[in-house]
Amino acid sequence: MRTELRILATRLWVRHAWQASGDTKIDAFIDRFDAYASPQSGDGLKRTLLSEWRRGKRYVSETWVNRFEQAIPGTKWVHAVGTLLTPNRLSANAARGTVSPFFVTEPNNERRWIMLYDGAPSPTEWEDSAALALRGDFFGFIAILALVREAFACLDYDRLCQHLAALYALLPSIARIDWVRPDVGLLIQCIESMMAKDIYWLPARVEIDWQEFS
Repeated sequence: MRTELRILATRLWVRHAWQASGDTKIDAFIDRFDAYASPQSGDGLKRTLLSEWRRGKRYVSETWVNRFEQAIPGTKWVHAVGTLLTPNRLSANAARGTVSPFFVTEPNNERRWIMLYDGAPSPTEWEDSAALALRGDFFGFIAILALVREAFACLDYDRLCQHLAALYALLPSIARIDWVRPDVGLLIQCIESMMAKDIYWLPARVEIDWQEFS
């Protein structure tokens, strides 16, 4: 994972985790992780480590991502943006595996999204990226990214165009999320890096007015 992408995934993840925790004081947030103290790791989450994550000076490890998920469920999947935006090749199975908690496979082998929306189940057809965009949230964004990467892997131009259109439609809403807003520029940079590396085979390019999302 490239440096910029590691920074993005870490910063989005830690800001979302803090907001999802409901803690208004940093000390209360840090105290949640004292249970993970051990002779090997020392104390739980240290203030300096949290500060380095937030400032992009250090990347979060998978161990910490999983520990946070135990204490604050739903935070792990924000960090998945680092996998889905990698400029390296990603197989269709790997893309789907990144969002495996968000869908089910029916007996007829059709997949369906089962993400919550406003606290209630919101079943959505697998290929319906337009409906995912209408959610206006980061989990819809992650789901569409998975569809984009699946289409990349399958070299399916029609599906790719469909899902990219939904991705661009959702971006303005994503840019307004308070824990995303500080890194909108970096998010756009990582999207463009992925596109430049992985869609070299497209017969045409679409110019996007990125200023619209700022």
